[in-house]
Amino acid sequence: MLSQVFSTIVATVGTVVAGPMGPLDVPDHQHLTDYRPPEASRVYRADGTLLAAFFYENRTFVHVDEMPPLLVQAFVSAEDQDFYTHLGIDYAATLRALASNVRFAATGSARLLGASTITQQVAKNLLLSPEVTIERKLREAILAVRLEADLEKNRILELYLNQIYFGQGAYGVAAAAVTYFGKRLDELTLAEAAYLAGLPKAPGYYHPHSRIDGALARRAYVLGRMTEDGAITPEQAEEANAEPLVAVLDSDRAILPPRRDYYAEEVRRTLFARYGQEGVLGGGLSVRVPLDAALQDTAERALRAGLVEYDRRHGWRGPVDRLSESLLHPATEAGSEALADAEAPPSIGLAEAPRSGLTLREALGRLGSGLIGRAPSPSEPVAAPDRRPAWQRALAELERPGGAGSWEMAVVLELDEREARIGLTDGSAGTVPLSEAVWARPQTAGGGLGRVPSRMADVVAPGDVILVEKVADLADDGTDVYGLRQVPEVQGAVVAMDQYSGRVLAVVGGLDFSASEFNRATQARRQPGSAFKPFVYLAALELGYLPNTLLLDTPVALVSTDAQEVWRPRNYDGGYLGLVPMRVGLERSRNLATVHLLREIGLSPVASAAERMGVYDDMPHYYSMALGAGVTTLLRLTSAYATIGNGGHRIEPTLIDRVQDSDGRTVYAHDRRACITCDGFGWIGQAAPELNAVYPPGNQVADPVPTFQLLSILQGVTVRGTGARLARLNLPLAGKTGTSNDSRDTWFIGFSPVVTVGVWVGFDDFRSLGRRETGSSAALPIFSRIMEEAMRGLELPAFVAPGGLEAVMIDRNTGVRVASGGIIEYFREGTDPEAAVSLWGAASVGAGGPSPLTGTGGLY
Repeated sequence: MLSQVFSTIVATVGTVVAGPMGPLDVPDHQHLTDYRPPEASRVYRADGTLLAAFFYENRTFVHVDEMPPLLVQAFVSAEDQDFYTHLGIDYAATLRALASNVRFAATGSARLLGASTITQQVAKNLLLSPEVTIERKLREAILAVRLEADLEKNRILELYLNQIYFGQGAYGVAAAAVTYFGKRLDELTLAEAAYLAGLPKAPGYYHPHSRIDGALARRAYVLGRMTEDGAITPEQAEEANAEPLVAVLDSDRAILPPRRDYYAEEVRRTLFARYGQEGVLGGGLSVRVPLDAALQDTAERALRAGLVEYDRRHGWRGPVDRLSESLLHPATEAGSEALADAEAPPSIGLAEAPRSGLTLREALGRLGSGLIGRAPSPSEPVAAPDRRPAWQRALAELERPGGAGSWEMAVVLELDEREARIGLTDGSAGTVPLSEAVWARPQTAGGGLGRVPSRMADVVAPGDVILVEKVADLADDGTDVYGLRQVPEVQGAVVAMDQYSGRVLAVVGGLDFSASEFNRATQARRQPGSAFKPFVYLAALELGYLPNTLLLDTPVALVSTDAQEVWRPRNYDGGYLGLVPMRVGLERSRNLATVHLLREIGLSPVASAAERMGVYDDMPHYYSMALGAGVTTLLRLTSAYATIGNGGHRIEPTLIDRVQDSDGRTVYAHDRRACITCDGFGWIGQAAPELNAVYPPGNQVADPVPTFQLLSILQGVTVRGTGARLARLNLPLAGKTGTSNDSRDTWFIGFSPVVTVGVWVGFDDFRSLGRRETGSSAALPIFSRIMEEAMRGLELPAFVAPGGLEAVMIDRNTGVRVASGGIIEYFREGTDPEAAVSLWGAASVGAGGPSPLTGTGGLY
């Protein structure tokens, strides 16, 4: 009754004193009725584990009725035992705190007590500034009474438990449970709940690692209060007090695999574009992505291995840094130890001064810092001298190169003919044998390579700082064996996707995200070179050409419409094959055969095919564009190949499956197919839901028959053509190499019956990869590594031909039907393979015409 009287007085004072014309500006609290604090948006992988979180404040909002009751009670007992009975202000506690503070002030104590209720803390945290003034306290009291009048107790608790800061970047009790214990709220033990309830008072002071005694004392205090309130029994409190305080802290990084940075960053950019920064960093979105962790790891390892392999082929660029050889010798180390000792002179008592031969002044100096002055206090321990070898201290001060990954820094201490002895930053020793450095041929001034090293001195010298990786334990001298490493300058990218849904399963945008955040899989626009040729051949097949149609592989010169430019393309090997079937022209990536084909069919059908498949939006009608001189992204080109792999159905690549808002409502779903039997919720033994189609309707962009004919030719690329080294995998694979003009871009895009993978390798500054580097040498080995590991143990089906096709055995070199010894070619039913349109009769099939020229890129 007395509490109600006081509350009425406070509310009345607030109305009079804090009205529109009064001196106090009390903010409006009505919006707290449906207020939601900023929440983190979280991104979950296909297996349900957390990939990334984006936030202003790391918070997950949880309704109070979804929290364990004992957890809620722990906070009430710790912060406001009379919460359920007071009307916003605990007047008895306020009077007790006031009396105690007067007593403390009279005795000069710095210890002051507060008496803010949970309601007052909500008013302060959400509506007021943190300043400590009488005016702010009066506003806080007025607002607390008003909140109690307008909001239910549980709503006030909900705001409090979701708003408060727990340290370590965690806002709200749900985020705190994950951060400190790696658990959901319903997984917390009583001891863990009590610890969290005690944290908001002083998160830093009750740190579970650095302040363990204070943390345990605070937990015991909360358990004691809960016992007083009858929430738990003394036995439960005793058992909880005996439980060790084991906090994982920052569990997202502690318990999850390494963050997939390129993938997560691409998801963040997509979300920002769709929902804005505010909607992502404070909107509490729940995002499901199709990331396949195993495939992502495989792609990352394969790309790094492939880039290192390329880099080694192009020689040794020298050490990371150099240390003075004077730092390597023991004499120098001894001198440095003496210097360290001099920096921290031994303590000598006054009584020892005569025996030591020191004057009184000198003895006093030794008691201090070497000069007369203040001696160190017991609470200021003198640091122990750094007795590490001089080379180790110098090595530890150097910055590791970006892209080094898990490789270690080391300094060459000494050499003999066959190995180098190295020292690492932790002081340990190792050896680099010559066998682990024979790749390190010196680069010559003209861009060539010197001779293969025959001794270690050909590669490194004492004092060289190098990168190494342990390759074996315990050599003959008891040290570990290391291999010489070098951070590649070349870059690369990988995309892997489900070709039937467009779900992007893996993205690697470069060698190392920490060194460069630029995503070369989605942001870099590069020339596809010969990787574009399949779309030229698809256009021809759609016009009625057959896989065994003969093409000329002979020299050709094209003149622009204004007669100002003559273009003379050539084959990569500089030779000519004469008449070749279309299959051979694509399998062996013959430029001249492709140019002759272009002259016959014209550029319009090629541009149409490229645009329908998604390579370009609006392809200019230039011959060089049709040979891959345009620019596109790895993601777009990989998606276009996926369209070939799935029978001509264009798919929309996506890194996001579903987005739900903070209340669980789906606001975006990539798969928009209708579910016929999805009415209602719950499972009562009914059959699994059925989707109305394998593909969304209306996305068939290419005839399945010529599309499969092209797929069959691309299978030949991986068996007999420029990708023939894939044959060793014995997998059903199809794909195409690509190398742009001057080897500035190299590609391999290919697919199995279940997944499409695209690989690009090149330099960011567009310089040449080297005269002998092609898609076969630079990009294909990466694709091969990915497929070998990702497809291991899977029973892959064969590519399935659509209806309306007939299989015929054809001589690969002549294109004529044979009874045996040929290859299987596919023809539309009713077609006579012997009547394949030859070069000489192709004019009746094609729709050719003059087209202007521009550039000469994208030929190989």
